[in-house]
Amino acid sequence: MEIIEKTVFISYRRNNVPWAIAINKCLTPLGYDVFFDFRSILSGDFEQIITENIKARAHFIILLSPSALERCDKPNDWFRREMEIALKFKRNIVPVLLEGFDFGAQATIDYLTGELENIRNYNGLTLTAEYFDAGIEKLNKFLSISLDKVLHPVLHPVSPKIQKIVNKQKRAVAEQAPVDEKILSAQEWFERAYKSKPSEDQIRLYTKAIELDPKFSFAYNNRGISYAELEQYQRAIEDYNQAIKLNPDFATAYVNRGISYSELKQYEKAFEDYNQAFKLIPDYANAYFNRGTSYSKLKQYEKAIEDYNQAIKLNPEDAYAYNNRGLIYSKLKQYEKAFEDINQAIKLNPEFSSAYINRGLNYSELKQYEKAIEEYNQAIKLNPDYTDAYDNRGTNYSKLEQYEKAIEDYNQVIKLNPEDGPAFYNKACVYALQGKAEDASRCLRFALIKNPQEYCELSRNESDFDKIRGDANFQNLLKEFCDKC
Repeated sequence: MEIIEKTVFISYRRNNVPWAIAINKCLTPLGYDVFFDFRSILSGDFEQIITENIKARAHFIILLSPSALERCDKPNDWFRREMEIALKFKRNIVPVLLEGFDFGAQATIDYLTGELENIRNYNGLTLTAEYFDAGIEKLNKFLSISLDKVLHPVLHPVSPKIQKIVNKQKRAVAEQAPVDEKILSAQEWFERAYKSKPSEDQIRLYTKAIELDPKFSFAYNNRGISYAELEQYQRAIEDYNQAIKLNPDFATAYVNRGISYSELKQYEKAFEDYNQAFKLIPDYANAYFNRGTSYSKLKQYEKAIEDYNQAIKLNPEDAYAYNNRGLIYSKLKQYEKAFEDINQAIKLNPEFSSAYINRGLNYSELKQYEKAIEEYNQAIKLNPDYTDAYDNRGTNYSKLEQYEKAIEDYNQVIKLNPEDGPAFYNKACVYALQGKAEDASRCLRFALIKNPQEYCELSRNESDFDKIRGDANFQNLLKEFCDKC
């Protein structure tokens, strides 16, 4: 006799919870015993509860969206680990594909690595807000199969202790209001925004999600990130405020608000937010990383190193934490430690162009200019529009008295960013070293127009200008701009 097993585990990201609730409320009346982690479970019990419930249920539904894959490349990410457990115990895996998800997309391929590559072999079910009921009918067919056709061993009932927690979770879900189409549509607008690059258009898409679901804390948080990317930090903070108001336990929103406060040099408020995030998640690697960055900006390097140490301890694969710690060691002139960290950052991420630049800066400080140039070459190869790489390479060419190559690099910086005052100033220095007073004065004028306070003092004291100090044009230029400073 065929046995139809109607036990289901739903795996999802927190921002996709309306989909999980909606699916649960449709499957439960059809006789399915559904479990998903709705209310946050204490960390001490979490692994046992999740593992036992996956082993106790025949079917494993994964809610896949573009945003759901974020952090899936981290071995300790629980969304990833839930899928790995389901694969290990050979559950009937049903990928539910939400707005914008594509198994063939590069981002999907990059995140579904190792054992998770097998997820792509399962038949996916597309679910939309507009055709939700039809999607549920199809999902029911995916689940209404005999255990004989499902390649999993005997199910393992959960322990009495875990069953009490399961029952509590189920009651909490049952108390939730039905999810209407507007809420699910808001989810779809959120995913469209997530796939877009930070821009006014991305903000428009997140705004549409918020209009449909004014309680969508994740949409406020992500719109805040978009504003921050556009350097509109005050507007970002307003969105983070709203996200936290809607969800006071939203640790990520505290960290993001802290980052924006740090950019505005409101460090006391930034530290308050990072510390609040630690109260919610004591082992929050990203909070340590960003607090370390704030300490670094304040030149409190020892505290910054302590935080980067902790970030690396919690996430040993964090190339950015190694890179940033390496930068601090460079500032402290502890070059051996700096090289160790930056080398590790590049080992973890061979396409980390900024790390090559930072390694080049170390070589330059040690007057190993040719090695520095090799690093800048690699950074440019990875990112042909990286102005800092051209600028730093130009400086090293100048140190080697390869002045024409230096000029070429500064010209490239100016081509990429016509408003780059430092490039005009550096170009003026090279012309001055060549004794080309007219060219030097012409370039210096552009730099002085951009920032007279900074470049007047440099021009008066920089030894590179010694060859042309007697030139009338140079003297008149300093008089024109610098006598006012």
